Amino acid sequence: VFEAFDEDLLFREQQAPWWSLKKQFKGVFHNVSRVLDCVSCQKCRLHAKVTMLGFGSALKMLLLPTELISSSFTRDEVVALFNTLAKFSSAIHYVKELTQLQFDMYNKVDSTADTVPKPPFPPPKLPTARAIPATTPVAATTPIATPSPPSLSHDATVGSTVGSNPGSGIPYALLDTALGTVAAASARGVLGQQVEILVVDRLLQGDAAMALLLKHFGSAPTLNAHLQAALQKPILASAGGGASLPAVVTTSTPSAAVAAAAKSKPVDVAVIGSGVAGLTATLRLLDRGAKVALIDKEKRLGGNSAKASSGINGCCPDHSRSDHNVDDSIAAFAADTAKSAKREASDMIQLLVESSKSAIEWLLKRTSIDLTKMAQLGGHSYARTHRPSNGMIGAELVYALQREVKKFESSGQLQLMQGTKVTSLLQDGSGRVTGVAYEQGGAEGQLLVPETVLATGGFANDRTNTSLLAKHRPDLLRFPTTNGEWATGDGMKMAMAIGAGTVDMDKVQIHPTGFVDPTDVSASTKVLCGEMMRGVGGILVSPQGTRFVNELSPRDKVVEAQLETGADEFGLILNEAMAKEAGKHVELYTKKGLLTKVKGVAGIAEWMAGSSGVAGASDASALANALESSLAAYNAAAAQGRDEFGKVYFHNAPIPLNETLYVGRIVPVLHYCMGGITFNQMGDVLRTDGSVVPGLHAAGEVTGGVHGENRLGGNSLLECTVFGSIVGEKIEFEVVEAAAASEGSAEAGVNEAAAVGGGGAVGAASRKISRAELSAHKDDVWVAIHGKVYDLSGFVEEHPAGPESITKLAGTDGTEMYETVHNEQMLAEFETDIVGILSDD
Repeated sequence: VFEAFDEDLLFREQQAPWWSLKKQFKGVFHNVSRVLDCVSCQKCRLHAKVTMLGFGSALKMLLLPTELISSSFTRDEVVALFNTLAKFSSAIHYVKELTQLQFDMYNKVDSTADTVPKPPFPPPKLPTARAIPATTPVAATTPIATPSPPSLSHDATVGSTVGSNPGSGIPYALLDTALGTVAAASARGVLGQQVEILVVDRLLQGDAAMALLLKHFGSAPTLNAHLQAALQKPILASAGGGASLPAVVTTSTPSAAVAAAAKSKPVDVAVIGSGVAGLTATLRLLDRGAKVALIDKEKRLGGNSAKASSGINGCCPDHSRSDHNVDDSIAAFAADTAKSAKREASDMIQLLVESSKSAIEWLLKRTSIDLTKMAQLGGHSYARTHRPSNGMIGAELVYALQREVKKFESSGQLQLMQGTKVTSLLQDGSGRVTGVAYEQGGAEGQLLVPETVLATGGFANDRTNTSLLAKHRPDLLRFPTTNGEWATGDGMKMAMAIGAGTVDMDKVQIHPTGFVDPTDVSASTKVLCGEMMRGVGGILVSPQGTRFVNELSPRDKVVEAQLETGADEFGLILNEAMAKEAGKHVELYTKKGLLTKVKGVAGIAEWMAGSSGVAGASDASALANALESSLAAYNAAAAQGRDEFGKVYFHNAPIPLNETLYVGRIVPVLHYCMGGITFNQMGDVLRTDGSVVPGLHAAGEVTGGVHGENRLGGNSLLECTVFGSIVGEKIEFEVVEAAAASEGSAEAGVNEAAAVGGGGAVGAASRKISRAELSAHKDDVWVAIHGKVYDLSGFVEEHPAGPESITKLAGTDGTEMYETVHNEQMLAEFETDIVGILSDD
């Protein structure tokens, strides 16, 4: 035995770290064993498992006391140990044979061919265990068929000698890195075989841009998208100057030829759930050429994502750098996320934050959504939460994604199944998920597909007879929720039924601020008062008018402080500067009666003590005195830079005591499930034993293990975008290439549709519609916005926020309400729905 590997020396107990070394050995072994579960080939996995069991048996023999060895081994372990020893013995034998073959091949080369170097030594005899020389020479590996092999020096290049670009090329060191990245990505299942072949070919031709792309984006979830875009561009060879890399893929629709072929192609992937996670995965798949069935039990797309209001985190796209986050970093973002989760910064957290910049950039370029407004939310060290400058993030993002997704519907590449409830996951005999069973319009059916994606959200409104909320957190059933009635954990239940594991199921987040609607105080579903309202400077007060918490603490800390007061409801106060920065949020909440505009401290006190005010509030006089004292103390702390609760960021302070203020009535609400089904970094669903469920993937709130005990505000939409992207980019499928002959007919169809739409809009532009006529078409859902009358009957059920927001405006001029939520640019998508121009005549 080599002295360097004498286990008696390795684990001597007098060595201080011997016990931790044993623990480390065991941990690494278990990690490697779990990695093998990701190997798709059953035969390969079996051989690897047997070999690892042999390693494990050897490790067990190494770690056990001698007297326990004979009684502690099973038959399988002994067989695996000898099998592994046999493989090592064979490998040693083959090393000798291969070395001899290599030497023989070099000796057969014409001795006059001085361009082929011969090995400077014959194949060495395999040394005995204690006779290995200190510097054993290594045989050269130059291919014998190459007449003049290039030097493998650091500065040598490929391209001029191997590729098709004379005089240019890639340094071998960079080529080695790039090829290694391709191999690793293929092994992880990120790249399909065809993409792998094309990328390797481009590298061998000397494509410097491709090599640099692989070097810097090799571990990014967007790697596949970048490569797909780069493959559409000409080869860029290095010629000593700089080379610009391809931008994030921005293609919006498949080619006409591919679209024509899609109609006859079977569905590749079923995506269940149409929130941001489901829409992102769907769009990524569609962009790559997959045929997708997007299924949702609701009649409209968007889910809870459409309700989001605070924003989406990202560190840090170039456009959002400012004085408020100039020092922000991935490390700081990860630390904030981990602190909120009350856990170490896990691999999942690291993946989330490292992917945040590319996620924001993809959304900007792929959907053209406006994410220019920035805020620092509770629990964040810097301003890194993005939202539209003139709209609500949830509604805007869902609309932007579904708009792009629906462009694939007419071609047949997208199959929308709205109002369809998936009831179970189908499996074959091996346990692979092969599709779904569903109910639609009272009828039952099945959809057989190779791959299925769960993006069904959480269970924060699960009051069913199989309630996961009642099972895991019955103490929280008393709280209202911000979730829609659809949030009943269906995807989790279906996955659990086929053996999927779960994690952190008792970790259900209570959000500190849900609005109480004075017209429906007892409603079990509340309108979320987003984190952003405190991010712009809003403060919280008790029914007695006193502050009790740092409003920018993580959500769980704010809720903890709320519950400690013993009160059921609280007041939210903003000044005009805060309201102005919050923009449409305050406009919308005010129009809905959730925020009230008052005059100074006296106005707040009178409102809080009134019939529509905060439950349990003191009388107006006592409230006025307490509020004046609290706000004066807050303003003084803002001037000093710190208050008694540890707050150091006082945005839009001071709060004037005698000027216009806004006040709202809020309560803690169930908001988000940190727990869910177990999955890995590639979005594969895992069984309870940690093995992969073949054919089943997941993204978004349906999964658990990312956010720990408390999700950081703004990370929900980020999680949906990041893991939706990962799943959408890694699923493999066969891309059907269409015949060139079909391209003309497909393009003709597109042109015809454009002509019809354009003609309708032009014709409508000349028609004048009086307010009386507009009112008469209330049942037809005609709505006037910015002087144009739109027929929204075809869109009303698809509206992310629900049909009620539109139907209550039917027959009227809805411009004012529209502006509180959306920007005018969005109306460009409805040009074909214009029926005329609003006239006062």
